[in-house]
Amino acid sequence: MSGAQAAVDAVDSRLESWQQDNPEHSAVSVALELAKKAENEADAARRQADTALTVHRTAVTDLETRIAQAELHADDAAPDAVAARIKARFQKFARRVTSDNIDKALFEVGQGIGKDRADAQNAVSAADASIVRILSSIWRDGSLAA
Repeated sequence: MSGAQAAVDAVDSRLESWQQDNPEHSAVSVALELAKKAENEADAARRQADTALTVHRTAVTDLETRIAQAELHADDAAPDAVAARIKARFQKFARRVTSDNIDKALFEVGQGIGKDRADAQNAVSAADASIVRILSSIWRDGSLAA
């Protein structure tokens, strides 16, 4: 084992001697480590940017689809009562809808309409369930005999 140790010691000595004779080796090693770190950070930033790009492309595609659908129905007039209710919602949002607040107005009014629609669907579902319970009760009691 001492022969192997001597060989390792000789290699270590030669390596140390070479490093002393080539002082730029240390600077190059540090620069290499910094470059590897920068490469990893750049790669992570690129992956993050790719993800953000995918999300934004999906959002743009969704908006293009919604615009195309809206353009198909652009000539469809809403009934006066519906138009009045929608106008009232926008007026409730702001006295005047402008180009500065149109996005927020559309979002908030759309959210309100969506909530009202969900509430109405829940009320219909509750009414359907009540009807089923009442009819089941009547049928069990034999009141629906033919």
